[in-house]
Amino acid sequence: MSIEDGAFMDCSKLQSIVIPDTVTFIGDYVFEGCTALTSAEFGSGLQSIGADIFSGCTALKTVTAPSDSPAAALVIPAKTV
Repeated sequence: MSIEDGAFMDCSKLQSIVIPDTVTFIGDYVFEGCTALTSAEFGSGLQSIGADIFSGCTALKTVTAPSDSPAAALVIPAKTV
């Protein structure tokens, strides 16, 4: 399964995403401009990830992904209080 280029671009009400293990490909700019997006979690099936998927996601605070995932480079750890 894949998420194509710009699929959720400018979805201003999108607050969090969980990408299931069945998604293997995420295209370019998928979440670009999702200004309310605060967290993203990637499943273990991801094999390829496009460019600038979080461009303009100004509220993004937490990104989690398995360490062997292409999304691991995007990880933003949750802050502990």
